[in-house]
Amino acid sequence: EVFNIMIELFNQEYAVQAYGNAMEKKGIKIGEKIGEKIGEKRGEKRGEKNGRNRIIRLFSKLHELGKNEDTEKALKDPKYLEKLLKDYGLAED
Repeated sequence: EVFNIMIELFNQEYAVQAYGNAMEKKGIKIGEKIGEKIGEKRGEKRGEKNGRNRIIRLFSKLHELGKNEDTEKALKDPKYLEKLLKDYGLAED
């Protein structure tokens, strides 16, 4: 009888450990997904900020040089904007 109780307790402990391990792995996966999402959001914010800063620097330079026509054209034409960013060394790496 005592032996059967010990085996039952062992089996219960083993089941609890197995369940705990499974939940830990699931928790790790959930944590990784949350971390990825947070990282993506941070990256997007940094990218947007860097892009805005590049455009501000470009428009400031164009204003300084009196190139208002280039500024107006860049505001209407994304390809021209990219060309100007490259021309002024402000393009993304």
